[in-house]
Amino acid sequence: MASRQTRAPVFRSGWIQSLLAQLGADTVTYGGLDDGLVKLFTGPLTPTPATTLADLEAVEADYTGYGAATITTMGTVKPSALQWALFKSVYFAISGSGPYTGNEITGYWVETDEPNLVLAERFAAPVTLEALGDFLDLNVMVPLNLVVPVAEQE
Repeated sequence: MASRQTRAPVFRSGWIQSLLAQLGADTVTYGGLDDGLVKLFTGPLTPTPATTLADLEAVEADYTGYGAATITTMGTVKPSALQWALFKSVYFAISGSGPYTGNEITGYWVETDEPNLVLAERFAAPVTLEALGDFLDLNVMVPLNLVVPVAEQE
């Protein structure tokens, strides 16, 4: 059993710029990733801005019962006084009947339905999913830029 929350994702700047353009002060949900997918990866890969979908697909998880999680909407949360983030909780678990094939999950990525890579992140420590009852409850949090108060212009 494991629970993880994003800490330092690598994401595409074009996507975050379009997101910031769509978010308003009263926004509480974001649907720009409707039908986006959250997928898991294994192995030594550490995502960088140069990481591609092909790199991630080559090490995609394949444990018994694995399937990508679909994002419907993401909520906005304020994890600190000066920052906003998009938030979505997704759940992965071993399922089906044995014998079970397991994986050591080392991270995840989010892609749109085009498909385009939005973000990827390696976990600080791997999560082992190998037996019925093992699960990963992943809180995908996309930090938005810091909200810096600006002095009023005269």
